[in-house]
Amino acid sequence: MSLLEKWKDSLRNLKGNALNEYVNRYYKKEENAYASILREKNPILSGTVAELAGKFGMEDFEFAAFMDGISESVEPSVDAEQLEPETVVNVTVDWARLYKNMHKAKADWLYNLPEWEGIFDEEKRRELLFEYRREGQAVRESTVGRNDPCPCGSGKKYKKCCGKS
Repeated sequence: MSLLEKWKDSLRNLKGNALNEYVNRYYKKEENAYASILREKNPILSGTVAELAGKFGMEDFEFAAFMDGISESVEPSVDAEQLEPETVVNVTVDWARLYKNMHKAKADWLYNLPEWEGIFDEEKRRELLFEYRREGQAVRESTVGRNDPCPCGSGKKYKKCCGKS
């Protein structure tokens, strides 16, 4: 059984308040891990799963869940399903992608960490938030009407030029 499966099983076995307490404890560990990574300002995470889990005060399977969450924000991407305690992890965190993905996950306790001030100033964080929001917007392409001028520049109506089928 992979570490990520062990994580999922531990969640399936809990109900009600026990589940909420467990998840809240994990979120606190996750917050501390991100705070530590941001505080160090070193984008490289390197070591075995067991070493890194110990460094961040997590169990191996909790670190696998952490890597599953951060996988879109690191290069090379990590397949959390394949992680075992002895697996060597060597990834580089893309700060901008990480910040945007925290907004995508609606994890306000993570994107509001004071440690972000050491990575990006307020203006850059606002700019990244704007980019994230713009990326999520659907943009409707304007269509050419039958009686509009043809976009090819001929001066004819679209229906008499390129719109002829």
